[in-house]
Amino acid sequence: MLKPPLALTRREAITLLSTLIPGVLLAGCGGGSGSSGSTESGTNVYLALGDSYAYGYSTQTGTPTGFGDQGYVKPFADWLMGRLPPGRPEIRNLAIPGETTTSFLRTTNGPPVSEYNFRYADSLGSFAHAPSQGSLLAVTAADLADRGQQPVAITLQIGANNLLGLLTDPAFQVANDTQRQVLIDAAFATIDADYTAILLKVRAVAPTAPLFLVGYPDPFAGLGAGNPLAGISGPTIQRLNTLIATHAGADTNGVFVDIYTPFLGHETAYTLITLQDPAGSGIPDFHPSAAGYGIIADQLIAAATGRIS
Repeated sequence: MLKPPLALTRREAITLLSTLIPGVLLAGCGGGSGSSGSTESGTNVYLALGDSYAYGYSTQTGTPTGFGDQGYVKPFADWLMGRLPPGRPEIRNLAIPGETTTSFLRTTNGPPVSEYNFRYADSLGSFAHAPSQGSLLAVTAADLADRGQQPVAITLQIGANNLLGLLTDPAFQVANDTQRQVLIDAAFATIDADYTAILLKVRAVAPTAPLFLVGYPDPFAGLGAGNPLAGISGPTIQRLNTLIATHAGADTNGVFVDIYTPFLGHETAYTLITLQDPAGSGIPDFHPSAAGYGIIADQLIAAATGRIS
């Protein structure tokens, strides 16, 4: 969700989305600066994967460059420290703002290239040859294998950018309602297939580690009567959350983490939707606020309680 391609601004995306028929999107729907480094006081590893929500992107505290020890990752790591000696786990946050399920699975570098996450920079600080998230995950897997360990916890939050990316497709922009439904359904089919592939990679790294699949809220609900996506954004996100939840089953031994429900009715407090990114652009910032990231951490902790000790 979260950091749209430069080819289409958030304002343009919102305008285009508002032309969709809610019934089409309902198809298939079920019921800052960051730290300059990661804390490595212990021998355990916490692996965070996904997009800008997972990275901890926030305009509230300035450009969040660093290693991703921020957002909900930071308080969740703090909670893990109290349960898994000898200290705070090493954080391996590989998340990239703007990431889609498809870009995650690339084997070579391609957009989006995260110039926020220092893990993608070379020894000279250049991102020119940054690997894909999936490729860096493979490197991480090899490193952990050499250490004879797997992560003590894994969080994955990805998929919403796929839907935003659909809006940049010229075929979608000129399509009629019936054709758009076909394209939307195809986008969900891609997310579904990609989730399967991503989770196969994750489980190759950590066959039995506690795995938490994090869903999404609907920030646009915080715009109230001014929401151009009224009746659309909520059902769309719920459909995505339902899809993600289906992957938190017996095959992956994962746990779905619902953040849609606790954010509902609190979007203006838990997201930055009433602000703009960039400032003065008129483009709503739909990333979580500091309070929102805290709520996501609380949901993660609740899901992990009894599973991590």
